[in-house]
Amino acid sequence: MKSIICSVALLAVYNTAYAEDERQKLPTVEVIGQQTSVFETDPDNSLQSVTVINRDQFLGKITSIPELLKQQTGIQIRTLGGHGSYSSYSVRGASGAQIGIYLNGSLLNDAAGASLDLSLINLSSVERIEIYKNYTPAIFARSNIGGAINIVTLKAKPQTDISLGLGSFSTKNLAIHHGETNSSFALSGITSDNDYSFYNSTGNFIDNKNQKRYNNELSQYQGYAYYRQTISDQKFIDYSLLLSDKNKNQPTLQNVITNDAYLKTKLAIANMLYSQPLFNGDLSVKASIYNRSEHFGDPSMNIGISKIKNQLDRNNRFEVTAGYNEYIEDISLTWVNRASIEKYNSHNIADAQRSQWERTELASAFSGQIEINPQWQSEATLAMEYYKDQQAQGMAQPTKSDMLYSGHFSLKFQPNYSHQIIANISKSHRLPGQRELFGNLGYSIANSDLEPEVAINSELAWQYDADNIGISTSLFSRKISNLIATIYDSRGIGRSENIARADINGLELNLNYQWGNLILASANTWQKSRQKSPFLSFDNKRLPGLFEFKQTISAQYAQGNWAAGIDYDLSDNLFHNRAEIAEPTTNIELWNAFASLKIGRHSFDASLLNLLDKEYILFNRYIAPGLEARISWRYQL
Repeated sequence: MKSIICSVALLAVYNTAYAEDERQKLPTVEVIGQQTSVFETDPDNSLQSVTVINRDQFLGKITSIPELLKQQTGIQIRTLGGHGSYSSYSVRGASGAQIGIYLNGSLLNDAAGASLDLSLINLSSVERIEIYKNYTPAIFARSNIGGAINIVTLKAKPQTDISLGLGSFSTKNLAIHHGETNSSFALSGITSDNDYSFYNSTGNFIDNKNQKRYNNELSQYQGYAYYRQTISDQKFIDYSLLLSDKNKNQPTLQNVITNDAYLKTKLAIANMLYSQPLFNGDLSVKASIYNRSEHFGDPSMNIGISKIKNQLDRNNRFEVTAGYNEYIEDISLTWVNRASIEKYNSHNIADAQRSQWERTELASAFSGQIEINPQWQSEATLAMEYYKDQQAQGMAQPTKSDMLYSGHFSLKFQPNYSHQIIANISKSHRLPGQRELFGNLGYSIANSDLEPEVAINSELAWQYDADNIGISTSLFSRKISNLIATIYDSRGIGRSENIARADINGLELNLNYQWGNLILASANTWQKSRQKSPFLSFDNKRLPGLFEFKQTISAQYAQGNWAAGIDYDLSDNLFHNRAEIAEPTTNIELWNAFASLKIGRHSFDASLLNLLDKEYILFNRYIAPGLEARISWRYQL
């Protein structure tokens, strides 16, 4: 109630408007002197709620994609604690496995079915982050229940910047970026001991003692390069390569001193895109190669599901996508076709066990957008996706294949510059993960009868924009059927089942008011979830791991070349698990402060997180860091 009163008071006194730029007035992203391809996203032209996080909001700072996302309405992030640690994430109640994570429109999630580690991509090579909360854009030619998060990397732009950051827990960050008219590259590295102090009360022999977190170190390095070959004024080829190497030690819940577990992840993504005019439109063809390897080691056997001692997972995908876009007066037509093959190899080295899976996909999406008149726009998409999963290891070599259909219809009404209303409805799906279908090295058993999860998503959004005032609000609903969950037997071995349907309903409200040099903001999300299932442990229960209310209130004062501010974050009413056993923390209240200063080509940023040094549990009983200080310097040419 206290938080709701704060929001209402802020609205009444300041007539505030939204802060998290749910389609707020953001600087236009320019690609100077360059043509764009069919696959270039345009959030401003989307007929759904889209949040855009631009480079100037994180450039030179010590931060990460999970930290930026958790500031947005409708998104929840829960982490084990410390830089580079595992984070679970949710968009409007959809889980990480149901959300598509893309790099320039190419999928980063793998077919195994788990959610992606969002910290794998360092922000040094990122131009912007686009969050599509209701449905996935047609140009991606994929369907995702929880929408899409698209990470757009740097293109060619004459600019050079160098940044250096230092922080608590021996955190160090270095990033270099240089761009020319037809090329760009970025190098970055971050290291941290992540040895924050906390009060250990997890039920082991060192219970009820103040300790530092053991075995939580991070070292991560990334390189990125982009080059455009211009063939003619409207014909070009783009090449890009991203390489990431992350080594993250894995702490135990009990903070065991002798623990030496680790997870080493290597990521390589190469893209080539060709684009040219064709007839009355543009034709683009993109080829991408995706390779990721994860090596988990636990020599002392202190951590890990089923006590995995030494496991190496490799994932490889090759994908070709062709798209054509044509404008006919007030109608824009887009047709995208995609073909991909993905191979996954999971090898338990210690026990000499191996699982190999393969997925083939063929997809086609057709989208049309029409401007009915200056006030009304509509858009419709129909997509088809054929997939075939096959286990390449084992006697039976079972297969699973199906043809699935998805689509959406959107309507936008904009009576004047200040107001707009958007309504949309979509049907989407999630393919069963290959671990869910075929099992995983004896830790889970196969169920090749699994059906894809299917969702009906709907949204009604309203936005008001004025010179110093803005309000945006969105009512949303997800109705998911064939929900997949894992049922464990008395031996602790799991089997995935289509066990339930889930209804998720919520409201997002963004408010922002600028009064001279003062900017006041409030971002709020309310959401409710409920499951229906023949299994009593699921029936009539909320979806686990979700807060019902999330709020950020912030105040910032800016004058000349400096700015300072403070924000208050609240996450309330968390449902931890189906047994409804509450962990010690059911709500989280945090205060943070920040300041920035610019002198010529030099920029300085400083922040204090968790000002009150509050100890709280955010995920799986792991205690999060207390007070943390960060400072960074950036030089730009």
